[in-house]
Amino acid sequence: MLSKEHEKIITETYDKYRKQFICFAERNHALSKEDSEDIYQDTMIAFHQNVINGKIDILTVPLQSYVFAIGINKIRDHYRKKGKIAETSDYSEILSSDDEIYLYFYEKEEDAVSKRNMVIYNTVSQMENPCKKILSLVYWHKKSMKEIAEQMNYSSPDVAKSQKSRCMRKIETVITQKLKEAELI
Repeated sequence: MLSKEHEKIITETYDKYRKQFICFAERNHALSKEDSEDIYQDTMIAFHQNVINGKIDILTVPLQSYVFAIGINKIRDHYRKKGKIAETSDYSEILSSDDEIYLYFYEKEEDAVSKRNMVIYNTVSQMENPCKKILSLVYWHKKSMKEIAEQMNYSSPDVAKSQKSRCMRKIETVITQKLKEAELI
């Protein structure tokens, strides 16, 4: 049985993110309005099931990130059913790099390591560039310093490495505090 509080959260969440998700799906994933609405409905059904099953009593990510991660999985399923991607294909041509990062963490949400990683990801995603981009390239895209230097137009891999070190110093205390608050360290 769903409590009145849970019902209220589900209803408010549905209304709060509906328009934003539909626009996101249409713009970023070339979906029709109809498909976007259907996918959002499926997303909210999955969200509802997660609430009922007690999977999200305590979120370590913003609610919007959680809902959109479910939605991104539903978009991937939609494309797979349409035959646009195979079960084992690399769907990077359909999903943006941020979408893939959300998917990675969402799919492993039960794992404490992934919860820590999601806290780190959210903190990095809120940083200003160039730190946000460098840390994403290093840790999520597994790019070498040489590749980062080329992509960021730095004169050498050493410059990229120095910039990464400055960024790491900036973010270290913030992440440590957030991990402590979430009782993940």
